[in-house]
Amino acid sequence: MKSILLGCLLALSPLKDEEYCNDRFQFCITYPAGFKGQGEAANGDGQEFISADQKARILAWGHLQFTDEDQPSYASLEGSLNYDLKNKGSKVTYKVKKPGYYILSGTDEKGNVFYQKTTLKKINYFDSPNTQVFQTILFIYPASQQAQYAAYCSYIARAL
Repeated sequence: MKSILLGCLLALSPLKDEEYCNDRFQFCITYPAGFKGQGEAANGDGQEFISADQKARILAWGHLQFTDEDQPSYASLEGSLNYDLKNKGSKVTYKVKKPGYYILSGTDEKGNVFYQKTTLKKINYFDSPNTQVFQTILFIYPASQQAQYAAYCSYIARAL
């Protein structure tokens, strides 16, 4: 009887969130159970996670900060923010910029909700201390699932 009761309790308990850590850009994120990682990119810069219903996606990645006339978005946090504002093909409804990070939210061209946080941090990158890197989490999901994922958006705001 005890084993049946224990089995029922375990079956009713919520699934545990999963964790992904990126060694190259030295960050970790937690993502909801039921999302499946698609495998880290060959260059080790990040990974995409897709929900079981394949309607929601989480992308987590990093890249180096560097100065390049052809890519001003890599030179500063302000440059990255301006690039994202101009090139998302989206309607931004929420924007906050603080020292070291920014958050954007809105709807994309398909009507999906997006929530993104990008940080600029110093890490020890392959024995080069104080290397500036960008770390980003981007979450895209259908507007119909907003209530389901509101708590995860709150997590992203605190992450990285």
